[in-house]
Amino acid sequence: QIQCKIVANWIANKDFSTILSHNKRPTFWMNLSKKNLSNPSSRFLIEEAVQRLKDVDAYNFRNNKVIGAEWWIQSTGPDENIGFHYDKDEGDASINGRMKHPLLSTVTYLTDVGSPTLIFEMTTDGNTDNPIIPNVAYLSFPKINRHIMFRGNLQHGVLSGLKQHDSSQGKRLTLLINWWLQKPLAPYCDEVPDELVDEL
Repeated sequence: QIQCKIVANWIANKDFSTILSHNKRPTFWMNLSKKNLSNPSSRFLIEEAVQRLKDVDAYNFRNNKVIGAEWWIQSTGPDENIGFHYDKDEGDASINGRMKHPLLSTVTYLTDVGSPTLIFEMTTDGNTDNPIIPNVAYLSFPKINRHIMFRGNLQHGVLSGLKQHDSSQGKRLTLLINWWLQKPLAPYCDEVPDELVDEL
């Protein structure tokens, strides 16, 4: 959790408005096409976790050639919403207006605090949701080390009104990893800068 908090604080204290549009925050890229669990090049524990979770999730890659992981940390208050959205290449969406989704999206809960992740069986072409009103949804409540995975083109978010119990202490802390067949555009998704590596 310590490294995740460092990353969350580093992002929160930076101004990215000069390089990213629409008040977006950057995510980090880890090239896994030539890495495996015995590779000693993990520079910090989060990178080691990404490599290990790739091994856990690999069965669901099927025959797709995942080349890397986009990862980021979410640290929110116990009563905060995270608006419903689709994971996508934020750079391609902002610059070119295209909706390009990861193969798979994942959430790993690092605390028991906060509201559940709500995932709808709903996709989009960038303009229209399909179906307009979903009839299937999945709910996952925070629990330390719980790891969930879903298709990367599904709409999802967090609703504070669905807390299972009173978890008003601390932060809702999650490690988010998207598995990609090609790297999302920089600078929206890029290698971890040396400045941050030094802090970790």
